[in-house]
Amino acid sequence: MKNQEANYGVEIESDGVESTPPDPQRTKDAFSRIGYSLEESIADLIDNSLDAGSTDVLIRFLHDRKNIVRVFIVDNGRGMKEDTLRRAMQFGSTIRHDKADLGKYGIGLKAASLSQCKQFSVISRSGRVVSGRRWSAGSFKRDWNCELLDQSGCIALLDARWNGLDLSRNGTVVMWEQLTGLRVGAVGVSKTVNKAIIGLANHLGLVFHRFLEQNGRLKIHLDSQFVGQPESGVTQLVEPYNPFGYSHSGVKGYPKEFEVGLQGAGSLTLTAHIWPPKSKDRGYVLGGGKVSSRQGFYFYRNDRLIQAGGWNGCRGDDAALHPVVVRAH
Repeated sequence: MKNQEANYGVEIESDGVESTPPDPQRTKDAFSRIGYSLEESIADLIDNSLDAGSTDVLIRFLHDRKNIVRVFIVDNGRGMKEDTLRRAMQFGSTIRHDKADLGKYGIGLKAASLSQCKQFSVISRSGRVVSGRRWSAGSFKRDWNCELLDQSGCIALLDARWNGLDLSRNGTVVMWEQLTGLRVGAVGVSKTVNKAIIGLANHLGLVFHRFLEQNGRLKIHLDSQFVGQPESGVTQLVEPYNPFGYSHSGVKGYPKEFEVGLQGAGSLTLTAHIWPPKSKDRGYVLGGGKVSSRQGFYFYRNDRLIQAGGWNGCRGDDAALHPVVVRAH
C-alpha cells in the first residue's frame, strides 16, 4: 500500500449547527462534586458578603436531636434587589466585579452551596425590597427554572433573631437544606456541630485574618440552634490566625524582601519569614497539624489568603529546619 502524507493543516468548514444544552441533572451533579470542604465553601460565601460591604457574618447550624436540618450564612451587607439576585443565582452570572472584589467568575455561590447540600435558598433585603430564590433538585429538572420564594416567608426569615445582626434595612441569608457535605455519624449531632465549628474557626481565622485584625472591618460569629427553641445567645467569635504574627524572628536578618521575575508578567515582591522554633504563639501551628505543612508560600488576593503553605513544586515540604513562610504581595 502506497504511503500518503497526512494533511494535518486542512481547514474544515462548518456544515450547520445544532443546539446541545447541558443535561440539567448531570450538570448539577458536576457542581456538587467539585470537592469543596465545608470550610472552603463557607469561606467562598463570606467572600460575597465582603463584596457586599458586610461587617458582620453569622454562621448558624440548625439541628434537632438527630440531624443538622439547615445551615445559615447571614450577613449585614447591602443586600440585593430583584434583578441583582436573579443574576447572582444564574450560573456564570453577569454581575460585574471591581478589582477590589473577592468574587470573580460568577459560580462561587452556586458551586460552594451545591457541594454541601441538595437545595439552597438566598433571601435578601435591600431597603424596602425583599427578594428570595431557591435552587433545588426539581429546579434543574424543570429546564433550569429557579424558584421564586414567597415574600411573607422571606420577610419572616429576615426578621428572625440573628445574634444581634440587624437585617431590618439590608442583609442577606443563604440557607442550605438537605445537607450532603456535613453528615451526622455515630458521634451524634452535638459533637458533629462542635467539630464543624472548631474547623471553621481555624480555617476562617486564617483565611480572613487581615480583615479580622482591623477593628470594625469584619466579625465572624459561629453558633448552633435547636429547632423550635429560642435563640441560645451562645456564640463563638472567630479570632484571627496571623501566619506572620511572631514577636521576634527565628533568624537574624529576617523578614527579608526580594524580587522574583515572572515570565511575561513582570516581577513579584516576596517577603520571606522564619518563625522562632517551637513557638507557643497561636500563629505558629495555625489551628493544629504538622508545622511543616504550614511552610511555604502564602498568597493573598485583596487581603484574602488564597494559599496557606506548600512549595508549589519548588522544594520538598519537609525540607526546611525552621518554619519558613514566603508572602507574596
